[in-house]
Amino acid sequence: MVTGKWRVLVWCGAIMAAGCSPSPPHAEPRVREIAEAVCAIASRCCNPAELEYSLGPFVAGADCAERMVEAAALDATATFGGGPFARVNLPNLTSLDRAIQDGRVRLDRSAVDACVAWLNEQRCNEPIPEDDPGDACHAPPPVSMSPCDVTLLVHGRVPEGGACSGGTASLECHDGLVCLRDPAGVGGLGTCAALRGAGEPCADDAHCTAGLYCSLVDGACRAPAALGEACAYAAPADPQPTDGPLLIRCEAGLTCSPFTSTCVARCARGSWCSGVRESACGVDTGLVCIRTSRGWPYGGFCDFPHAAGEHCDDYDDCEAPLLCTPDPVADVSTCRAKLPNGEPCANEYECESDLCEYSLSGDERVCVGPAALGEFCYRDELCESGFCDFMTGQCAATVANGQSCPSGSSAECTNGLCLFVEALGEEGCVAFIPAGGPCNDDYRCASGACIAGGCASRPVPDGERCDQHSDCESDFCNLDELTPRCRSLPLGIGAPCRDSEACESGACFFGSCRSGAVIGAPCGAELLPCDPATSFCDVDLGTPVCTAYRETGESCVRDLDCRGDCVVAWGRRMCSDEPAPGAAICDGR
Repeated sequence: MVTGKWRVLVWCGAIMAAGCSPSPPHAEPRVREIAEAVCAIASRCCNPAELEYSLGPFVAGADCAERMVEAAALDATATFGGGPFARVNLPNLTSLDRAIQDGRVRLDRSAVDACVAWLNEQRCNEPIPEDDPGDACHAPPPVSMSPCDVTLLVHGRVPEGGACSGGTASLECHDGLVCLRDPAGVGGLGTCAALRGAGEPCADDAHCTAGLYCSLVDGACRAPAALGEACAYAAPADPQPTDGPLLIRCEAGLTCSPFTSTCVARCARGSWCSGVRESACGVDTGLVCIRTSRGWPYGGFCDFPHAAGEHCDDYDDCEAPLLCTPDPVADVSTCRAKLPNGEPCANEYECESDLCEYSLSGDERVCVGPAALGEFCYRDELCESGFCDFMTGQCAATVANGQSCPSGSSAECTNGLCLFVEALGEEGCVAFIPAGGPCNDDYRCASGACIAGGCASRPVPDGERCDQHSDCESDFCNLDELTPRCRSLPLGIGAPCRDSEACESGACFFGSCRSGAVIGAPCGAELLPCDPATSFCDVDLGTPVCTAYRETGESCVRDLDCRGDCVVAWGRRMCSDEPAPGAAICDGR
């Protein structure tokens, strides 16, 4: 993944618009040092065009910090940086300056030094590893507090019982205190009060000391449950619980299993999962992600496929061959066995026999078994023998190859086709053509496929002959070869081709894959295409030539000019942040 270690530029787009306003009072001269550190990272990691894309035009290195501080003094939420690697979320700087002058907060100078030093150590982005497995069952890394966390930089000075208000209210109270808002909400006023410890009453998580939460069981601060410890939902009988009614919570990274009411690790039975991934519950665990309607379309819990009578949300939630069937009365779906003969049905897949037909009265459809010889039928599938003689309307026996088939239907043949046989002088059963035998039609082959004049089994591997894309494992039949064969895309240099998208080089010219034209070479409809990895054909020039892509932040006219899109930002059109293949970019995210 892109490490994004200079992600400190998230704020840029929001605050640079104020860059030309009069210089406001600064909360503390040392705050400028944080801005300078952020600007230094930007200058070190980004080229000028990328800087312009992130910070806007006219932001030079010399005045970057000045513009940042000026804008942050006007922004309701002064945010220097962003993301998990660098976060300096200060309050509005004008409010912070007023709070410092009033003696309600102080800025920790040593903490600012530590924040600046940490920012200066951050590395630039790195390319995305091509072999990153992205395993959904790897536990997320623990999130540590950034040295630039606002609670380390700003310390409150208001004692217990003192008033707190305004944009810095959450920071004004002494350590160990919290600003409890006036329930009436008038003017954002509040009172500094001690954080509650374990077992003490609370009304919100913010009232509890670090590591505790406000339990809905007894309205007291409690420690979250550890792995294997008990947890509880407000509606334990609900087959589709969510975190909303969770009464006893689990530690971060754990899930309260709705099956055992205990805290479980990721990819264990009962852990929260995302059904968008096949490996959402791990590989070879036997677990599947049972999606829930409340977690639609992807959220759910890891569980074994459900047995008969258990809740389900999708057809693959149930043990084979059970069905997930809705119950309109209970408004929930459950797994159930296929229906026996005689039971009402709506579709054939609901029946054990795979046959759902109208009853003799014709007023409903019911599951039926296959008909025996001599019994009524109107289609072959209804007969145990697989053959319905339409002349008599009865199920009849099939015949061996070499015998006549007067019905003219291949269903009358036990294992063959009903064709005209010259030796019989009439239609008779003929054996299917085996693999490798010559053919003209799919239906003559035992494999069910006639490919390039011979019977074969679809799909065929690379290098084998083919007639169409669907013949191949690779889903690509290179019809431009003298003898069309299955090939895996993209095609290498020299391979016959029809369009540039099939070529690894991105350039198909006069029927073969070629290396694209270099930057500066002439280009056009009758000339070698430009190398799509490096350039585009600039038709706006008097003589069109292959021109290097505009980089992130550079001016553009159309999407073709950029590796990514030509977007509108900072009042003009510029190339979006799409990196070159295998390259990193200072994306600010």
